[in-house]
Amino acid sequence: MTALSPTKPSLLQSAQIELGRFFQLFAEGVKGLNMPSRLIDSIWHKLYTDPAKYQNFCKEHGGVVVGHSPAKGEGAIHWIHEYEKRFGQLHPVWFMDDQGNLDENAYHEYLTTGEWTRASWDCTPGKHE
Repeated sequence: MTALSPTKPSLLQSAQIELGRFFQLFAEGVKGLNMPSRLIDSIWHKLYTDPAKYQNFCKEHGGVVVGHSPAKGEGAIHWIHEYEKRFGQLHPVWFMDDQGNLDENAYHEYLTTGEWTRASWDCTPGKHE
């Protein structure tokens, strides 16, 4: 794994942009969404602690407030093609842990096949309560 500093502003900014795109997919009704990036999920958790800021972020990136639902799982990421139709290739932050370490094997698989077959997650977007 390659380590990148999660405190690097450009890395955190990229993760926040990707979270906004993820929320847009949710708002557009894309099925099977799960959060495989620990780095992006850490941004999600941080935003969630400030309700006003979180609501504004959600409304700016999809028009609806997105809930954060626990849901452990592993397997293939099935929403990649829906993402690519709207935004192009997945950013490397999707393949990073919360410390900014890149999972080079998963990223290489994605770059060479367009698939991500071995991912894990512990949450999904859902209805905000």
